[in-house]
Amino acid sequence: MKAAIALLAVVTISAVPFAFAQFQPTLVQLEECADIGISADECTEEAIASERCIGCFIVTSNHPPAPDPNIALTPIYAGIAIAFVAGVLYVRRTKDSRKARQSQ
Repeated sequence: MKAAIALLAVVTISAVPFAFAQFQPTLVQLEECADIGISADECTEEAIASERCIGCFIVTSNHPPAPDPNIALTPIYAGIAIAFVAGVLYVRRTKDSRKARQSQ
């Protein structure tokens, strides 16, 4: 049981960094930001593109922004974890009941 809980913890924790990953700008992007006049803290591909093409990123629709896909994946990960724990418990109980029947 402890091994199952440890495995569940490892699977859950290993998925978290990808959900909140923040990528650092490359050296080429930093050079472009310096040329355009964007600070290194705000240097992203979107910031460079918005400075190059003024008006390209003007939102013309009134649609709300799309939800974060990680929010949609959270119930899936929770379901996988619950199914895993249920499977481990089922296997343990069937082993215990078989041992009890064989000993009688």
